[in-house]
Amino acid sequence: MHVGRCYVIDWLDHFETNSAQAWTATASLDVEPVRVRTVGYVVKTTPEAVAVAHTLCGGESTSAFIIVRAGILQAVELKLPPKPRSKARRESPA
Repeated sequence: MHVGRCYVIDWLDHFETNSAQAWTATASLDVEPVRVRTVGYVVKTTPEAVAVAHTLCGGESTSAFIIVRAGILQAVELKLPPKPRSKARRESPA
């Protein structure tokens, strides 16, 4: 995956059992991870993880979150349209 590009990432996440009881029968616990899908910009990578944010502007992004690479099942780059060119401000004649 490349920094600054947008991806659809399917990955495995952990979850809490959400048991409201103080004691839980361990035999009844579901220990399978949850398969999730994220769409966002990769803002940083390491050999162990990638940081993904939903909005990117220059060298800044919204709060990124981390996905551990070992949990990534699939990552597909989205082909986005080219960024519109910013119009240069014209000075009005005096």
